[in-house]
Amino acid sequence: MAQLTKLSIKNSAGKEFIALINPNEVNETFDVEYTDEEMIPAGTFKPDLRFVRMKSDTLSITLLIDGSGVIDPDADTAPVQLKKLKDTVLMYEGKKHEPPLVTITWGDAIKQFKGRLQNMTIDYKLFTAAGAPIRADVVMEFKEDTPPKTDAQKRNTNSPDLTHLVRVKAGDTLPDMCQEIYDNPKMYLEIARINGLLNFRNLKPGTDILFPPMREIDSE
Repeated sequence: MAQLTKLSIKNSAGKEFIALINPNEVNETFDVEYTDEEMIPAGTFKPDLRFVRMKSDTLSITLLIDGSGVIDPDADTAPVQLKKLKDTVLMYEGKKHEPPLVTITWGDAIKQFKGRLQNMTIDYKLFTAAGAPIRADVVMEFKEDTPPKTDAQKRNTNSPDLTHLVRVKAGDTLPDMCQEIYDNPKMYLEIARINGLLNFRNLKPGTDILFPPMREIDSE
């Protein structure tokens, strides 16, 4: 007989929530971004999609919180369970000024998901005569949070064979960006032309710059 594995949510501060009842629903969403139509030449009929990036995965979990004592006579009340859950996924980290990074595991269904809570809905289902909640359905949505180094290793974002949409940071220069992506800083004139940059020597932070695959530039 297989051993019962409980869903675990543990945050970066060491707090952990163990589900009394395992999820009755888990959903994963994978999102891929392609270039906007405005980047495609006018008059093109059914153009090829141009890959930009893989967006962060989304994990949605539906939990039943039960404090009636029917499932486990020794279990905490519903309000106590909900507080533990919120303390784990919603706790504001003062030193980092952001909600905590959480790691979610549950057997083969969720090997190890690292992310941050995006939203949580609590639907109270049963109450005592005094109005205290006894049961509640909780739906949580988490957004994957991947460290930059790990992300680069997974996605090989420096490959010149891929389309890149790069957001300019303070101090970036077009030759340096071309060096990183194409291993050729002299490509900056072509990239300036493709993006319609008139003042490429003074890039504005927050600007998105398109870097097409090397093969497409060579064919022009």
